Amino acid sequence: MSSTTYLQPIASHEDYPERLLLRDGEDQWYLWTGDGQEIEAIPARLAAWIADRPEMRLLQRPHMWFELSCLPLNPAAMLTDR
Repeated sequence: MSSTTYLQPIASHEDYPERLLLRDGEDQWYLWTGDGQEIEAIPARLAAWIADRPEMRLLQRPHMWFELSCLPLNPAAMLTDR
């Protein structure tokens, strides 16, 4: 990915809100685990399946754009980076 990447969070996990289903400006879908790992590109069909899971919460519109470096992290992952 380029150094400045903007993504729209579309859904978050009910129990782990830092885990996000994301979409970019070219309609590519991604998973963000919130543990400091790279985002993972996924097919649109898998994204639709994930968004439909009962533990996922669709975020309200309008979907804001966020720079990749501004996505939330799990607090435990932040502590292990020290």
